[in-house]
Amino acid sequence: MFDASLRAVEHGLVAPLGGTVAVHNAVRCLSRFGDDYRRAKAEGGDLRRTAQSGASRLQRQIVVDVLPSLAQAFDDAARESWRNPGADTEGDAAVGPLDAAALLGALAAWQRASGSGTEASALIKRIGARMAAEATDRVDRFKALQSPEDSPDYRAAMVDLAAMEAMIRVAARLDDRQAMAEVGRLRDHYAKIALLSALTVIDRGGDAADMFVHFDIAAMLVSVEHVVAVISRTLDVVERERTHAHPHVETISEHVVRDFASGLLRLAPNYVRMLKNTVSKTGTAVPEFGFSILRVLLQITRLIRILHHHLPDGGLAEVANKIAADVAELRGKLLDTARNDQLLLARMHEALDALAAAPHIATPPGAGADRS
Repeated sequence: MFDASLRAVEHGLVAPLGGTVAVHNAVRCLSRFGDDYRRAKAEGGDLRRTAQSGASRLQRQIVVDVLPSLAQAFDDAARESWRNPGADTEGDAAVGPLDAAALLGALAAWQRASGSGTEASALIKRIGARMAAEATDRVDRFKALQSPEDSPDYRAAMVDLAAMEAMIRVAARLDDRQAMAEVGRLRDHYAKIALLSALTVIDRGGDAADMFVHFDIAAMLVSVEHVVAVISRTLDVVERERTHAHPHVETISEHVVRDFASGLLRLAPNYVRMLKNTVSKTGTAVPEFGFSILRVLLQITRLIRILHHHLPDGGLAEVANKIAADVAELRGKLLDTARNDQLLLARMHEALDALAAAPHIATPPGAGADRS
């Protein structure tokens, strides 16, 4: 029985990264062999010597063949920005870093239990250190690219945040708590500085803002799903910080989110005025410019509604509702500016309908009474 278990695990480790089925089979074989190995050692005599010899054979296979392949798999995952974490796929799919981490964790557990080596645990530590270093590089690179004259690239930010999320899942699978904590801290820091960078751009959109500022704001908010993802990441941090903070003390992350929300509230009236001024220019209105303003207002209301669910504020509700009401009054004039461009007219209809379809947000009595 012991020999059969040894042959099974040796066979399972011949090409364990050939697919997810092979990985899962190798992990199962390692677990089964670990149980058989302990029983064989407990028997003593010839069986104990056979078990020790088998463990030595397996150790050589692990060190010479399997661990280098796993190291290469994690190198490949890093080069591909951790885009295919794996483990959630069905069937015999390509092995992702989560699957590779499951195998590496099983190898480390076997080596610890048998006392045959520490190479797998050492590789886990190297991978964890590399993930922490990579997360640090991503944060530093994002900071270096920020400029008060340009809007942050939220598409790139989402690639970075998704990569960090994948790294955290890999570190959890490897049971590397130090890497989990460090990459998690860097991910949360990245999300906050991304919001602060956006706020810098938003604060430039005052009454005297030029068209370059408008286009920066439009470029940033047009990928609203990426901005939403960054906000959601920061709101997760807010909820976690709240569990450890005094109930009446605002956390650092909550302060960042509230500042971002306040920036949107300051920005919205300026864009409503811009839209009104644009459609008032009878015969000279530029429909594409009017549409770009409309899209910004649509994105602002989407963001405000999301923030309102987490930071209930009568001012947020009031501004979102006012934008919808003001734009509704301008609907006819907006559509009239685009009547000679059927494609733009259709897009204008779509944006206006999306804004009109958003439900009215209930405003607490007396909220925002002092707002103009």
